[in-house]
Amino acid sequence: MEAAQDAGVGRDDLVALMSQLATDLPVYLEELAIITDSAAAEERIETVTRASAQRTLAAEQRTALAEEAAELAIAELDEAKQRFEEETEEIRKEAAQQIADVEFVRAELERYRERVCQLEDRLDKVREEADTARRERGDLALEIERHRAER
Repeated sequence: MEAAQDAGVGRDDLVALMSQLATDLPVYLEELAIITDSAAAEERIETVTRASAQRTLAAEQRTALAEEAAELAIAELDEAKQRFEEETEEIRKEAAQQIADVEFVRAELERYRERVCQLEDRLDKVREEADTARRERGDLALEIERHRAER
């Protein structure tokens, strides 16, 4: 039973192989004709060579375009990098100037605070002197009144 089954499978494989050979045979015969005919072989070689040369030329053109694009991209990148560095330097300078301005304003503010404190101290002393002068004037006025009353 197994032998019959193997024979069926083998027969199917053989039929498939023969069918494939029948399909491929015209191609093989054409190749054989080209190989045996030197003029056809030369023409085939020239055709293949031209096609190969065209593909090589196209590849070289694509390579040249790619290299040109890469060089352009590198130039643009270098230019952008240069602009970035210049802008960064400008920002650093502006920031340094702003920091210096802020420090100057802080120092001025501190001097003004000190001056205000001095003026407040002076104002307190003047107020105390004024209060003392008013008290003394009041005391003198009372003393003058007493002195007048005694006369």
